[in-house]
Amino acid sequence: MRWLIGEDGGAPTFCMRRFELEPGGHTPHHGHEWEHGVYVLEGRGTVYSGDNGAPLRTADVVYIPPGEVHHFEAGPDGPARFLWLIPESGK
Repeated sequence: MRWLIGEDGGAPTFCMRRFELEPGGHTPHHGHEWEHGVYVLEGRGTVYSGDNGAPLRTADVVYIPPGEVHHFEAGPDGPARFLWLIPESGK
């Protein structure tokens, strides 16, 4: 994960991160009190909300509402790269 924009860069209310998952890798299954938006820069994978999964591919956009338990998983054929936009409170 790499921080691209945040309070240190002058953005007082939101942050942007670049995140990469290796083939077959995944984020933890988790929830939090803030919302966030995700843009798929490259690759394929699946986003899970609870037990339900939806396919992801390059240029897809995902909105995760506050409190939603979720995780992201990269497909087996290559890495998946994302931009995450979150409020400063989610840092």
